[in-house]
Amino acid sequence: MNQQRSRRFRSAVELKKLRGELKPGDQAPFDSNCITPGTEFMAKFATNLRFFIAKKINQDKSWKNVQVIFSGVDVIF
Repeated sequence: MNQQRSRRFRSAVELKKLRGELKPGDQAPFDSNCITPGTEFMAKFATNLRFFIAKKINQDKSWKNVQVIFSGVDVIF
């Protein structure tokens, strides 16, 4: 856990440095720290993934007889 926390901290520091070096018109680098349970990014991702699964089951013939089990971060055991 401490190693993971340390990697996230280093990543955040490096990202802050990169953002400081951006020139007008440059695209901001992606913050991989957002790919963590409990973040806004993951909540939006789960919502979109649920929508995608429902759409595929309803519209794609190859998904008609497929049982999809999606266990997002909001699932309580």
